[in-house]
Amino acid sequence: MKISVGSIVHLHLRNLAMKYSAYITLMFILARRGVASHFLNPMLSLVGARIGTFFRSHLPPPGEGLGVGWLRSWIKGLGLSGTVVRRS
Repeated sequence: MKISVGSIVHLHLRNLAMKYSAYITLMFILARRGVASHFLNPMLSLVGARIGTFFRSHLPPPGEGLGVGWLRSWIKGLGLSGTVVRRS
C-alpha cells in the first residue's frame, strides 16, 4: 500500500478542520448566549420585580415579632416602662 504526501496532508487538514470547527461552534454558542443575556436579564429582572410586588401586596402587614413582645413584657415586669417625667 502506497501512501502519498497529498493524502497525509489531506488527513492532517481534515483533523484540523474538525478540531477548529468545534472551537468555532463553541464561540458561536457563547456569543449567542451573550447577546441573549444582554436582552433577557433586564426583562427577567423586571418580571421578577413585578411578581414580587404582586405577592408582597397580598401578604398581611408585618406585625411585631415575638422576641420584641417578650422583651417589652419583661421590661414592664422590671418596672422600667412608663411615662418619663422631665424636670425643668
